[in-house]
Amino acid sequence: MGFLDDLGKNLNNVASVASEAASKVADEANKRLEDRSRQAEEERAVNFEQEAKIRELAKNVVVTTGDIRQDYDIIGPVYFQISNKGIFSSKFSKLAKKYEDEVKHLKDNNNSVAGEIGRILLLGEFSVGEDNFDQAFYIATEELKRKALFLGGDAVVHMRQDIDMDTDHFSFFYLQMYGTAVKIRK
Repeated sequence: MGFLDDLGKNLNNVASVASEAASKVADEANKRLEDRSRQAEEERAVNFEQEAKIRELAKNVVVTTGDIRQDYDIIGPVYFQISNKGIFSSKFSKLAKKYEDEVKHLKDNNNSVAGEIGRILLLGEFSVGEDNFDQAFYIATEELKRKALFLGGDAVVHMRQDIDMDTDHFSFFYLQMYGTAVKIRK
């Protein structure tokens, strides 16, 4: 019986050591998870601040379907495409969520979605799918501004758009918008 008693004590010691080790591993894993969560939250806060700064700067970028009267230097073409159909629809959904508050504010105040760029489009009640197109037009315009801004531009001149509508099944669209980013001479 002495051998079995010793074996039992050893097994209890092994189980105790294993339990402590498992507890330490779990504690370390929880600490790493908390650290990652804190880092992710800090990154979200930084991204939010950066996004707010970019939006504020983009408000000053002019988008026009023609030319502007100021002298400028051409930077190059800018392009954006969006759709509410197929694989592109997830991009539309993400961007619609991103600009949701701005579009809602413009709708509620019966303002132009184009803001400073010249009262291009008035949001209102439309047929199925057109509201998505209105959002897409606003999003595309804002994204053109951002692209011009990232290139060092102050404006997008000669903006053009191409819209393909599929109204056979459901009001799907594919919108492409492009123009020339320019830097206004001071």
